[in-house]
Amino acid sequence: MAAKLRKTYFSSKVEQLYSPDLRQWWLKTRRTLKMDDPNPLANLDYQGPPALLAETNNNFFAEVSSHLPKVDPTILANLRDDRNADFTVDPSEIENRFASTNIYKAPGPDGLPSWFLRDFAPYLSQPLAAIFNASVREVSLESH
Repeated sequence: MAAKLRKTYFSSKVEQLYSPDLRQWWLKTRRTLKMDDPNPLANLDYQGPPALLAETNNNFFAEVSSHLPKVDPTILANLRDDRNADFTVDPSEIENRFASTNIYKAPGPDGLPSWFLRDFAPYLSQPLAAIFNASVREVSLESH
């Protein structure tokens, strides 16, 4: 009798899960399985004290670029000569795009949650615009 009641109970719960709205489906699934809300920071691997987070991030990016040659100061004049004004990205454009990110979408291959991009848009827009614009200038210098 208990097995039959359990089967009936879960069958009705599964039928209730049908919804074209994926967000609602996941909310109902988590509720049915009695799962806690997922930790939005679960994809971040940092386990140290919060005060050292900036230093950890700095070390990570320094390691990523450690194989690159040092910047030759003689080419800096060429980098300032911006001939690609049509292809440059303004940081405000990036910030606006990130600010309108749908936080209910799944993270991309980088594992960053959408809310992270939205909430940190003011801090990410300036460096990302600089990286993109420098890439455009580099391609322009190589093609000349």
